[in-house]
Amino acid sequence: MNLGQVKTKVTQIIREYSNNGSLIGAGENADYLLSMNGFINDAQFELAAKRKIPNKAFPDLIDNSTADSKELEIELDLQMLIPYYVAGHVIIDENPSLAQFFLDEFATKTRKIKTKATITTATNVYGGFDCGVQ
Repeated sequence: MNLGQVKTKVTQIIREYSNNGSLIGAGENADYLLSMNGFINDAQFELAAKRKIPNKAFPDLIDNSTADSKELEIELDLQMLIPYYVAGHVIIDENPSLAQFFLDEFATKTRKIKTKATITTATNVYGGFDCGVQ
């Protein structure tokens, strides 16, 4: 998922994506869109702390100069949680109860994150087949 896709998902879940079947333009959502990169960055760092990125300590920083084509660096199952975090933060001034709903969803889903098991190969010294051991 890239930044542009996260932003589209956020505008969909906060019901700012379309009006009577017509897409709402970026100009009408400018305040939301301008704040999203920072919240996407925060969420990605929080989720990366739960499950490390292979060969990397932290994800790249996302700021307002980061292009919408930038791919998120955390795993896809974690990426799917980011729109809830962002939605909760971008609408907190307008609709605190809806914002809290989205933040609660993010927190609930984040608590369910499991680290991935590392599979190593064990050598059978007695002959036969090697097998994966978790």
